[in-house]
Amino acid sequence: MDKSNKILFLTTACHGVNHMFWEAIGPLMPFLIMTYSLNHTQAGQLGLVYILVYGLMNYPSGYMSDKWGKRIFILLFLLISSLSFAMIVFSKMYWQLLLIFAAAGFGGGLYHPSGTAMLSNAFPARLRGRSLGLHASGGAMGILLAYLIVSAFSKTADWKFAVICMSGIGILLLAYLLMFAWKDLEEDNRQPPDGPADNSSDVSMPGFLEVIKAIPHLLIIYAIVMFLFKGAYVWVPTYLKEVYALDVATAVSFTIILPVMGLLSNYMMGRISDAIGRRNSLIIVFSMLVVCLLLMYVGFRPIIIPLLVVFGFFINSFSGIINAFTRDLLPAEIMGMAFGIIFTFSICISSLAPYIMGIISDRFSLSESMFFLAIVAVAGVVTTIFAPGKSVD
Repeated sequence: MDKSNKILFLTTACHGVNHMFWEAIGPLMPFLIMTYSLNHTQAGQLGLVYILVYGLMNYPSGYMSDKWGKRIFILLFLLISSLSFAMIVFSKMYWQLLLIFAAAGFGGGLYHPSGTAMLSNAFPARLRGRSLGLHASGGAMGILLAYLIVSAFSKTADWKFAVICMSGIGILLLAYLLMFAWKDLEEDNRQPPDGPADNSSDVSMPGFLEVIKAIPHLLIIYAIVMFLFKGAYVWVPTYLKEVYALDVATAVSFTIILPVMGLLSNYMMGRISDAIGRRNSLIIVFSMLVVCLLLMYVGFRPIIIPLLVVFGFFINSFSGIINAFTRDLLPAEIMGMAFGIIFTFSICISSLAPYIMGIISDRFSLSESMFFLAIVAVAGVVTTIFAPGKSVD
């Protein structure tokens, strides 16, 4: 296995663990609501704290990873996230949960800029969409693991055993990296193996403000994407439980459809974006999400399974497209900082999704919160169509 493929394999595995922790909030949410007697707003606050801290850590970790090397931040992410997540089982009060979720968010925020930058620099532009799509499929695999583990333990044992199991997976991957893969991440592959296919190395290195000015449309699109993603994954299990009157184990089991479809869609849409362009691909994805969310709002019970299949395909298909879009526009040497800026902005915005949807659910209904997500998806279509700036279409 050559260097680029080793980086692809290792970052994909780490991405899976990152999303396993990040998206475990969704299947755990019904249990947390019951165990701690939370209302929807309080439950949404847990997601707000976790995602906000997660987002705030992306820029500093991305910036420092360009200077100090990216592998140290991947190691710290695995260590802090795994240990913090395990502390959930010891929490007795709501305020303790808030602190633990904040600590887990701190650790999770160390991965995305360093891992995504390392991988995006390892492949030339012609292979970038599909490689980042595979990386995103690793994230979907992690989400799938979270749902499978919580679903399995919810039927046979206490939900806290699921938390311990997921933390153990993170520790095992940390041990693997230290013992067998540390040297594989030693270099950042600042230059893709096929040379400067996109001529990015010929431009002067922009700073913080120059990066923001170069990709204002992508910052907005990322924020919309992350808002949709977090709103859906945090609330769909509870939505199925309460709106469709399913028991909690069945609701979590049904939601497994979403990450399963992500195993396919991330790579497929990333590869399609290599062929038809990033902008065209984004318009297709946003438009399909509008249709799916409106059908969920209406609550067509007979089509819930096929609806979740289609929704799962498109809600998971953004990552390869927009990460490749970003790397198409910016040079390799600043990708840690660039992804740090993007992820900090978009994830901090998306941290509002669980909280806002919780408020809407308490004041109106969970169905109305899905209608709100449909409006956000419409904004994604409009923003993509009218976005200024350079495009690779």
